[in-house]
Amino acid sequence: MPRHVVFILQHEDEYRLLLNYKEWQDQCAGTFRIVKSFATDWMTFDYLRLPIEGQTMDKVYESFAGYISGYGAKSSDYTKRIVELEAQISLKTRMAEALQKKVRLERQFNRQMEMNAEARAVKSEIRKMNEELNELKSNHS
Repeated sequence: MPRHVVFILQHEDEYRLLLNYKEWQDQCAGTFRIVKSFATDWMTFDYLRLPIEGQTMDKVYESFAGYISGYGAKSSDYTKRIVELEAQISLKTRMAEALQKKVRLERQFNRQMEMNAEARAVKSEIRKMNEELNELKSNHS
């Protein structure tokens, strides 16, 4: 859906905001790719808030994405970087876990040492990405 849409979901007396964070897939055809979906927690109507900030629809939507995601970012660049970092951290974490499993199953000591070194390098990358992610979240919230 190539439009800026915010969904308000209702279940009995509780509400939730939902937004699909999108990026252009093909500008000529007007198609988007959903990068990530954001949703608030369920809340009563009294606590349902969505501040409108921005001079254009794109800026307003970016503001909505920052609010609903909980990142607080007002710019799509920051939101996009946070989403990318979260995806990379998830991928690297799975990689590190797979390496640790291989180390436990490996019989050769030299090979275990090599894989442990790889796992430490991946964990170091994860730590750096987490630091960048925390810095982005704290500076733009």
